[in-house]
Formats: sequence, structure tokens, C-alpha cells
Amino acid sequence: NAEVATEKVQEQTSRQWSRAEAMLDQQIDNILARLNVPSKSDIELLSAKVSELAEKVDALRQN
Repeated sequence: NAEVATEKVQEQTSRQWSRAEAMLDQQIDNILARLNVPSKSDIELLSAKVSELAEKVDALRQN
């Protein structure tokens, strides 16, 4: 039946598109890493460390 065939083609297309997106995301991540561009998690980690250090500096100033 044509509807079943159409659904199968749509499912295959969707799977292929998802794989292509995943491959593109990986390539972009690799390029950014080669350019030494920090990731979101790198920035979040550094931000947390800066906040922690700022608190320690404030505590030392009060002593």
C-alpha cells in the first residue's frame, strides 16, 4: 500500500537525517577543539571555580 511505503521512506529519511546531524555535530566539536575553543562544560567549570575563588577572596578580606 502506498501509505505504508510512504511511512517507511519517511522513517528512513528521518533516521538518515538524524545520523547526518550527529556526524555534523561531531565534526563541529572536533573543529572547535582543534581551534582551542572551550566547550560549554569547560566554561561552566571555569565559572564555578571563579565563583569559588571570589568567595575565598571575600572571606580573606573580612579577616
